[in-house]
Amino acid sequence: MRIRRALPFAFALGLSPFLIGCATIAHGNHQTVHVETDPPGATFTLLGKSYTTPVDVEIPRKSKDVELVLEKDGYAVKRVALARNRSSRTWANLLWIPAGAGIGALAASGSSGWFQPTPGESAAGGAVAGAILSGVGLIVDGASGANYKFDPPFIVVRLEPIPVAGAAGR
Repeated sequence: MRIRRALPFAFALGLSPFLIGCATIAHGNHQTVHVETDPPGATFTLLGKSYTTPVDVEIPRKSKDVELVLEKDGYAVKRVALARNRSSRTWANLLWIPAGAGIGALAASGSSGWFQPTPGESAAGGAVAGAILSGVGLIVDGASGANYKFDPPFIVVRLEPIPVAGAAGR
């Protein structure tokens, strides 16, 4: 009977390293954004590195105010701003807070059979500790930048030719 009661706690404890920072684990702290132009061959610089379209670029999710300035000889310059939005995966961390509270309460109550609380420990204290530890994922995602995503993740830009002076009269 004691083993059966301890299984949920042991299972959660074993998974805990993998559950901290859900967005960090689910999609990492970089995002791939595909950039192409019509016609191909436009250039842009992003975070100090030059690229030529079509290209997939890795952008750190921590980056703010990302704007691509696409240039090609004979064509007007195009600017594309990427919106940085909160990733829905970040909120998955909130689901682990009640689970952590329950596991903490179970452990602190001594009902697991193998952990006996010392005087002053209680199920409520264990619940608070479990909830706090489970909420660490929000901090991890915030520090890594994984709580953000860039939109649009796929960029296609049609470049407009610059009219050549005197070409209209021909």
